[in-house]
Amino acid sequence: PDTDFRQIVATLRRTFPDRRLVALDTAAASLLGGEAVDADPLTLAGLELVVATDGPAAHAAGVTGTPLWLLLDDEPHWMWGRQGLFSRWYPTARLFRADGANWQGVANALATEAKALAAPGLSDVASLTRLAAAAESVDGASAARAALPLAARLVALDPADPEAWARLAGPLLRLGETGDLDRVLDAGLSAGPRHAPLLLFAARRDLERGKPAAALLHAEKASSFAPASTDALRIRAAAFVELGDLTKAEFTLRQAVQAAPRRSGLLVAWGEVLRKLGDVRGASRAFERAVIVGDDADARLGLGRLAQSEGETGLALHFLGSAVARDDGHTEAAMEFARVLFAAGRVGEAIGVLRRLIVHRPSPPVHAFLGELLLASGDF
Repeated sequence: PDTDFRQIVATLRRTFPDRRLVALDTAAASLLGGEAVDADPLTLAGLELVVATDGPAAHAAGVTGTPLWLLLDDEPHWMWGRQGLFSRWYPTARLFRADGANWQGVANALATEAKALAAPGLSDVASLTRLAAAAESVDGASAARAALPLAARLVALDPADPEAWARLAGPLLRLGETGDLDRVLDAGLSAGPRHAPLLLFAARRDLERGKPAAALLHAEKASSFAPASTDALRIRAAAFVELGDLTKAEFTLRQAVQAAPRRSGLLVAWGEVLRKLGDVRGASRAFERAVIVGDDADARLGLGRLAQSEGETGLALHFLGSAVARDDGHTEAAMEFARVLFAAGRVGEAIGVLRRLIVHRPSPPVHAFLGELLLASGDF
């Protein structure tokens, strides 16, 4: 309806007041006033952004590689699919989909995207890159969502740059947007088939989908192009673990630790594999080194598990409790701590640990375990 499109025009004028809006068809001209101009390659080459519904202007923008915000109603053409923010057909396109009848939600979604780009502007690559990097450095879904409009704009400005595609793949992987992630990785690896970060994103995706053999292939290819990459070694090791080859996983992680001896994450991963291989002494040394280097919850969780496996319940409780103290939202550490407390007969304390965990990281397994402990304590 005209109301939605007038809202979009108002948003664009308010957010980018120094930009001139140009009508590319008669319908847009009636909203903007004035005459429409032809959407020919020369005209499109001079535009920073085309905002259009599915029609000739949108396809002209897509074909010429002009950044495009495509507005889709609740029954789009089959080529756009039913889900996703990005298109297989046009790498510079960002899709805004209706979430109800007609154009419901499109104007609000576009306003959110525009607001995210108001500060850096539409074409200031340095500012877009800086803000995207800042958002990427923060954990959590909200930071990943904040990075998306910035990364998408960088891709639209230079779809031949594999680094831009890698910047977009990161938040999509963190958000679990599998369809868009596949489209982005396909486009990025077409632009840069030797780009190690993109290959590693593909490997991580494969691991999350339970495809360790595919992950191993991507990680080994990344290693061939970036031999010094410890991230590639770590992902290769994770793939070996999933494939049941702990010996190769340990060897790979030992190489990674030799290359980066002060990365606590690598030391923890190495310690976990050594623990699974039954090398208690080696695992203990790896976890202790991780505590010295980074002293994070994962290292103390590893030491707690080792102590519990050796029957040292008091020591296990010490390390697990300190792990939870460092990160009270660490699900694995809190669950393990609660299990050991329960086994030691300290049911009330175990219930308290799980209740605090639910405040920070609610999940069905935590709720189920809490229910079991409440029943065991007679709290029906």
